[in-house]
Amino acid sequence: MRAIYILLLLIPTMVTAQNEWSLSDCIHYALNHHPDISIKKEEVIIGKQNYLEAIGSLLPTIESQVGAALSYGNSRDYATQAMTSNNTFSNQYNLSARLMIFDGLSSINRLKMNRINRTKSTNQLQNTKDLLSYEVVEAYLNVAYYKETQKLAKQQLKASSEDLHKNERMKELGMISLVDLTEARAKMAEDKYFLTQQNNLVKLATILLKEKLNFPLNEKLQVKSIKDNYEVAKTLESSSTVFESALYYLPSALISENEVNAQRMSYRSAKGAWFPQISMSVGMSTNYFKYLNNKNGNESRSWSTQLKDNKGEYIQFNLSIPIFTGFKRSSSVRRAKAYFTIAKHEQDNMHTKIYQDIEQTIANVNGQVDDYEQAIEQEEAMWAAHQANTKKHQEGLIDPIQLSMSANRLLQAKVARTKSYHTYVLQLKLYQYYKGIPYTAEN
Repeated sequence: MRAIYILLLLIPTMVTAQNEWSLSDCIHYALNHHPDISIKKEEVIIGKQNYLEAIGSLLPTIESQVGAALSYGNSRDYATQAMTSNNTFSNQYNLSARLMIFDGLSSINRLKMNRINRTKSTNQLQNTKDLLSYEVVEAYLNVAYYKETQKLAKQQLKASSEDLHKNERMKELGMISLVDLTEARAKMAEDKYFLTQQNNLVKLATILLKEKLNFPLNEKLQVKSIKDNYEVAKTLESSSTVFESALYYLPSALISENEVNAQRMSYRSAKGAWFPQISMSVGMSTNYFKYLNNKNGNESRSWSTQLKDNKGEYIQFNLSIPIFTGFKRSSSVRRAKAYFTIAKHEQDNMHTKIYQDIEQTIANVNGQVDDYEQAIEQEEAMWAAHQANTKKHQEGLIDPIQLSMSANRLLQAKVARTKSYHTYVLQLKLYQYYKGIPYTAEN
C-alpha cells in the first residue's frame, strides 16, 4: 500500500516531465511545421525539375503529326496529275526527330548551371532551417530565463510572506512596532508585484516561442530548464581557424559559392550564342487519299496499301550561322558577365560578414564567461551581506528598511546571474553553429 501511495504522488511529476519540451524538441517541431520550411522544400523540387529539363534539352526531340483534309471542287488527280473536279479526303502522317549537335556548348553550360542551382536550393533550405533554429533557440532561452526569474520571485514572495506572518505574531506580542509591521507588508506587496511581472513575461515569451514553432496558441507548452546543462568556459580557438572550416559547411557560404558558379556557367552559355549551330533532323511521312465521288474507282487501294506505297523518309543536317540579332547576343554576354562579377563581389561580402560574425561571437562567448563569473561573485557577496544583515536585524542593529534593501540586492544579483547564464548559452549555441555543431545539440 505504501508503494502505491508513493507512486500516486509521483504521477503528477512524471506527467509534467513528459509534457516538458526540450530545446531539441522545439527545433524539430518548428522544422516540421513552419511554413517557411515548406516553401523552401517546394523550391528544392522546382530546382530538381529545372535540372531534369536541362538534361532533356540535350536529348533528341521527337514529334508526330497527323492531319486530315476534305477537298471540294477542282483538284489534281493523284494518278494522272490532271486537273479534275473531285471531292477528296486525305490523311497525312509525319514522324520526325531533331537533335542539336553543336550550339557553342550553351546547352552543356545551362545543364551545369541548373545542376548548381539545384544544389543551391538545397543549401537555401538548410540556411532557412538554421535561421529558424536560431530564432527558436533565442525564444526558448527567453522562456527558460523568465521561468527561472519566476521561480526566484516565488521564493522571494514565500520568504516575505513568512516574514510578514512572523512580524504579525510579534506585533501581537508587542515585540515590534507598527512601523516594522508596515514595512513587512510593503515588502510582501513589492514581491507580489515582481512575481506578477515575471508571470506576464513568461506568458509573453511563451507566445513568441509558439509563433516561432507555428504551435497552436491555445495549447499548453512547457519548456525544460537548461540550468547547469552547459559548462561555462572560454574558447581559445581563433576566428581565422573557425572561419576556414566554416566555409566548407556553412550554408550561407555555400550559397554564395553556388551563385558564383551558376553565374559563371550562365556567362559561358551566353558566349556560346556567338558560335554556329549544327543540328540534325530525321523523319518519315506518308499519306492516304480517297475520292468521295468515286469517279476514278480507287476503292481497290486500301488505307494500309496507300500508307505503305506513299511512305517517305529523310535525313537533314542544318548549319545556322548568326550574323545580326539586334544586339541580343552582345547584350546577353555583357549582362551575364555583369551578373558574374556581382556574384563574386557578393561572395567577398558574405565571407567578410561571416568572419566578422565569428569574431564577434567568440568575443561575446569569452566576454559572457567573465560576466557570469562576476555575477556569481556578486551573488555570493550579496548572500553573505544579506545573512549578516538578517542577523543584525534580529539583534535590533538595523531597521526593516535596510533588511528589505539587502533582500532586494540579493534578488537582483540572482536575476543578473540567471540572465548572464542564459545569454552565455545563446552565444555558445551560435559559436557551436559556426563550428558545425547543430542547434539541436543539447550541450
